[in-house]
Amino acid sequence: MTKKLLLAAGAVAALAFAGAANAGSISQSSSINGVNLANTATTPAFAPLTIASEAVDPTTAAPKATAEGGVVIVNTLATPASVSANATNVYEVVFTPAGGAFSGASKIEATATSGGSVTFTYTQLGLRADGTVAALVTAAGGASGGTVASFTLTTGLTSTSEADISVASSVNLIASGVRIAVDSTAATAVVRYRPLLATATLTATGATATAALPNYTSFRTSGATATLATAIKLNANAADSNAGGAFYTSLAGTAAAATVANVVTGGTLTVTGSAGAQLDKLQPKIGSVAPAAATLTDTTAVFTIADGSDIESTGLPFSLTQPSTAVPLNAATYQVSFAPTFAPAFTAPTTAYGPVAAGSVVLEGTNFNAPWFTLNNPNNTATLRLANNGTTATGPVFVTLKANNGTAAATTSRITLTNSLAAGQVLEVTGATMAAAFGTNAQNGDLQVTVQGDGTVISGKVRVRNVSGATFESSLGNLK
Repeated sequence: MTKKLLLAAGAVAALAFAGAANAGSISQSSSINGVNLANTATTPAFAPLTIASEAVDPTTAAPKATAEGGVVIVNTLATPASVSANATNVYEVVFTPAGGAFSGASKIEATATSGGSVTFTYTQLGLRADGTVAALVTAAGGASGGTVASFTLTTGLTSTSEADISVASSVNLIASGVRIAVDSTAATAVVRYRPLLATATLTATGATATAALPNYTSFRTSGATATLATAIKLNANAADSNAGGAFYTSLAGTAAAATVANVVTGGTLTVTGSAGAQLDKLQPKIGSVAPAAATLTDTTAVFTIADGSDIESTGLPFSLTQPSTAVPLNAATYQVSFAPTFAPAFTAPTTAYGPVAAGSVVLEGTNFNAPWFTLNNPNNTATLRLANNGTTATGPVFVTLKANNGTAAATTSRITLTNSLAAGQVLEVTGATMAAAFGTNAQNGDLQVTVQGDGTVISGKVRVRNVSGATFESSLGNLK
């Protein structure tokens, strides 16, 4: 038999002992900076180390790296590799990174399954020019032989960008100069970057404050102060699928969990209200924080939050206080948005979180709707008629344009028809007058009428006259 045939025969015999190539896996006993890549909430129970993407990006000039030897990657073979009694197998083991690079002193070791007699010696090839770490592992079977369960890489990791880092591995049996595939592990993410701060999840438990009859100068149920949002809070993304159940700040050094409280140091919270929100009169507060006086307008208030932990933990209430003078309260809705400031090792987003609803002020018993009211229609004219059948004057009367069929947007969606409707008096306003005040060319639109007065004594009616002069009336009833 020729030498070539002898080598081939030896390889075939070795293959019989090695078995066919299998797909192994990166074990959950792998770790980065002491954090096991394990999580019982996932199947299989393996999860990458997750770094908050808010962390300052690593760069080529300033890479981020683990401590030397701080990474342990375990390739568990799908089928343990057999080593016959008194036989010697030589395995070529290679670990390959992607998205990051191995760094520092690197070595590969093997583990045998229990119940056998296998010892190992190593020829460490270390960190190679192509970025891989390799070794030749000699497995010597004792009197009873045994099996090889896994190979473990101990190394460091370096990152120069916010790219997920994965590791693949291969195990080949070297027999008579021939490589025979024993096991391979597909590229498996061991580090990933994800946002700690969830996009637009500034949550506010919006409540409704009711301005009370008869004159709407006080809140009905809350006394002088009404809490509209009981929890203005910036939340973290769910971490239940992350290694260790947490987000981390970096690869470097001892891994430290990242939380909203140690990433966000404070920020700017902006409250915006709909037309007539009266923020400049209602002393808005976020917790105990008042807005900067220069920022207060009818519809805007800006607050400086100095402590990020308040935004993360219990949240901060948003409250309004009625004026000490008898100022009628307007119906309005409110929203909040939050632009955080970050600790030095983190970068802020380019846009604020939110806006989200933060409650509203409604008027007790004073609203009714006039659907598809004629505004600018050459064939029909419409008139809104309100009558005060009570004994006291009302406060202001507002009309809001909720929807319309115009091609020009309304310059404002809310107008004041009158500042007061006296007792026993009637107010009549045509659709054309309101259309001009709204600044819309719509022929028709849905109206919401709000009267700051006792809704039980206010009646409403719509009168329409068509092109032939016929008149039609429909009662909107009392406002209660």
